[in-house]
Amino acid sequence: MQQFIFFYRATPAAMQRMGGASPEDRQAHFAKWQAWTESNADSLVNAGTPVGVGCVLSATGGSDVDGTLMGYGIVQAEDLAAAQALLRTDPFLDQGEGCSIEVYACKSMPG
Repeated sequence: MQQFIFFYRATPAAMQRMGGASPEDRQAHFAKWQAWTESNADSLVNAGTPVGVGCVLSATGGSDVDGTLMGYGIVQAEDLAAAQALLRTDPFLDQGEGCSIEVYACKSMPG
């Protein structure tokens, strides 16, 4: 099995829409996400960790980020296609337009 890191992203409009959801809608979504994590527990190394304020660093300094990164997780799967198939069922995508998941293969450091 190979590990893949994935990133939850949402546009500012999607974040505003999610932030305006009723407490009942938030609870229902969280219950759906919990059920998804439980049913995929064997594949999820880290089901999702929210992130807060951040910045981009370079050799010449730093700058603000665009604010669309909401969290990350790690999944294990046979290949990228299998990781994608699993993540397509993540309830985060049910929150509508502007919500997306990026997934990347984790590689070993050379040497």
